[in-house]
Amino acid sequence: MLDPNYYEMLEIAPSATPEEVREAYRLLAMVWHPDRFPKDSKLWAHANEKMQQINEAYNALKNAPPVPAQPAASAASPHPANDTGRYAANSESEQRRHVHDQERQRIDVRQNAEAKQRRIGEQKKREEEQRQAAAAARQNVESEQRKAEADRLRVLMREAQRIDEIKHRRSEQGQCILCGRPLGRMDKIARRDRHRECSEFTD
Repeated sequence: MLDPNYYEMLEIAPSATPEEVREAYRLLAMVWHPDRFPKDSKLWAHANEKMQQINEAYNALKNAPPVPAQPAASAASPHPANDTGRYAANSESEQRRHVHDQERQRIDVRQNAEAKQRRIGEQKKREEEQRQAAAAARQNVESEQRKAEADRLRVLMREAQRIDEIKHRRSEQGQCILCGRPLGRMDKIARRDRHRECSEFTD
């Protein structure tokens, strides 16, 4: 004799046909399959146990003939057996619709969460690209500034070297290192390398 709990596991009535058994199994598998849950969660263990019970019930009932519904003893209905069958069928249909609606809600929630994660990821990627572009632009500006400063220093050094060479040459030739005119006798006696008026002007 089949275990009545099998019908409860599949949420069907004993009078369910093999087609209804398969349909109930398919809907419950969509809800409780362990692959739908993270493996490191408690919900996965519960879903795994629930799926094992569903498989056991399905294997026991998939080829079992439907159990005829028992006629009710009440005289209130002229066709109690038909009323019971209709109630059971309606109840099973409502259960299947309820399970299907729940599954659809779970799928919608998961898809919305995945879409939100994608949008967040894309936004972070754009922000990172903008930061990298700004950093590269700053590096280019700083590099150009350093290059310009180095060029300016080289020009100043060359100019200073040229002036030192001119002064040295004028000094050797007995000329004022500032204006280049020959030094006077008194300037030479005082061992000056520039005219008095040039010294006064520069000092």
